[in-house]
Amino acid sequence: MTLTRPPHPMLRSLIEVIWAAPARPGTGRIRREAVLPTGQCHLAIRIGGAPFRIAEPADPAAPQTLSNAVIGGPRSGHYVKFLDGGGPSVGALLRPGATPLLFGVPASDLAERHIPLQDVWGSSATARLVDRLAACTGETARLAAFEAFLMQRLTPHSIGLHPAIAQTLGALLPDARIGLLRAASGLNRKRFDSLFRDSVGLTPKRYQRLIRFRAALARLAEGEEADLADIAYAAGFADQAHFQHEFRAIAGITPGAYRRLGPAAAHHLPMPD
Repeated sequence: MTLTRPPHPMLRSLIEVIWAAPARPGTGRIRREAVLPTGQCHLAIRIGGAPFRIAEPADPAAPQTLSNAVIGGPRSGHYVKFLDGGGPSVGALLRPGATPLLFGVPASDLAERHIPLQDVWGSSATARLVDRLAACTGETARLAAFEAFLMQRLTPHSIGLHPAIAQTLGALLPDARIGLLRAASGLNRKRFDSLFRDSVGLTPKRYQRLIRFRAALARLAEGEEADLADIAYAAGFADQAHFQHEFRAIAGITPGAYRRLGPAAAHHLPMPD
């Protein structure tokens, strides 16, 4: 069973949640799932077993083999994850602004792709983390070791989000006018958009699109039989047609098909073998 919890208070401005999962035995058959976007960066480390494999929606049967430690950058659409058997794993879902502090690169450098962790931390630091995790027994111990390692990556002089971007993210509701938020920041358009992409990884418009998507997804995942038009309106879509078009573009299926599937985890859709 996966253990999920908030991180240490020192990390909560950077990380939304951390998790640890036990080993996943192989089944002898290829299994896949569609992973729906959150708009956030995530980090995942598998201790032993097969490396992570993903594929793009345009060619879901052609996996890209990564490594056992990967950074998934912010995405504006779904991707395909191969559910290979492997050892226990740990991971973290990052908040906007975390990637420069933890990885030393802007979020825009990671957007729409996955990369091996050693490409940004180096082989030595990545190997130290994997070795520490491998020496732990159980999910609780692995999470504690994972947290401690992440805290070591920070310095007393680490700087978080630019105040204007933090203010914008706090006000970026599904129906907010991005032009007004940009004007309220006091920054010119070029500077604002550059800071936003470096912090979040996506443009303000794409990120707001995912805010609407996640709001609708939360309602659908609850299993409620609310009318789709009501869900569309509550999530900030212009109308049901807009909702249907945007949802399919992001998730690869319609809201109705998603509701019928009723996935156990809102952002993970099992795919047929």
